[in-house]
Amino acid sequence: MEDLDQSLETLETALPGSTIRIGVAWLEDNGARVAVSALEPELEDGARSVLRKTVLRLQREGDQSLDPGGDPTNSGLFHDGLKEALTQLIDFGTADPISLGAINEELPAFYAFVCQTGDEQIVLFGRRLNPSNIARRGALRIIVGDEATLKRFDKELLVVDNQIDWVFAEEEFLVLQAEQLEASLVDPQRLLKRTRENAKAINEKVPIENFPEFEKRCLEVPGMQTRLARIVSSEEWQAWKPDIDELKMYSERYGSVVEWDEKTGSMKFDRLPRRQWNILKLLDQAFYTGELTKTLYEATGKHSLQN
Repeated sequence: MEDLDQSLETLETALPGSTIRIGVAWLEDNGARVAVSALEPELEDGARSVLRKTVLRLQREGDQSLDPGGDPTNSGLFHDGLKEALTQLIDFGTADPISLGAINEELPAFYAFVCQTGDEQIVLFGRRLNPSNIARRGALRIIVGDEATLKRFDKELLVVDNQIDWVFAEEEFLVLQAEQLEASLVDPQRLLKRTRENAKAINEKVPIENFPEFEKRCLEVPGMQTRLARIVSSEEWQAWKPDIDELKMYSERYGSVVEWDEKTGSMKFDRLPRRQWNILKLLDQAFYTGELTKTLYEATGKHSLQN
């Protein structure tokens, strides 16, 4: 999108008159398959409310990926079938309707609201799909717009919530929850293979004294694998010329985030669960100071103002 703010404003204006369907996608080794169904008017109104809140959030917070406006489908870590799934969802006229039997047989990677605006533009609002999204017989709290009611049902239902992980429009991704997007779209085998290379790249640029322990923990924790991949693949990291003294001062300014071997200048990996992320947080520049109060913060997401 050439002008994100203008595009989001146009999308918000178009939502009231849009048609919204829901689709699910399975990512497979040899491609992808999708299913798409229409929504009942009441549920379509509820979905429209969720999508509007998503657009407003993007207007406030911007793209939360480390590569704003980037295309995850071009990443070597994502499933080969992702592009095909997106294409099939956009061209939903050829898709089969959603079957709960098929979903129970194999859980799809994600669901998406397929929003068709008045000018025929298709925008996808995606969300990771979990087993908890399949509700069994009983009672369910249904949220339509801002109102909630308790309804009983005697068959299985596909349950969606009021959160969106990503938006795909005009061939670009806008990310609201990077970790959820990665959890549903990243190929775990590719990520595991790349993790060794990424850990080695970190160690070559900023040596880690107990590197084998750091590498082992990254291989064991999927979240660390994805954060490691984002750091190493970012333009910021690739352009950065290591300055150990500067990195030490940054660490000390935020409470000695990382300990160092004073003789070798190497970082020390702390295996304690509450500190195992600290090297990655430091290299991800996750700590910052509020300009007004000089309060120290840790960022959970970033949006570059230079993009």
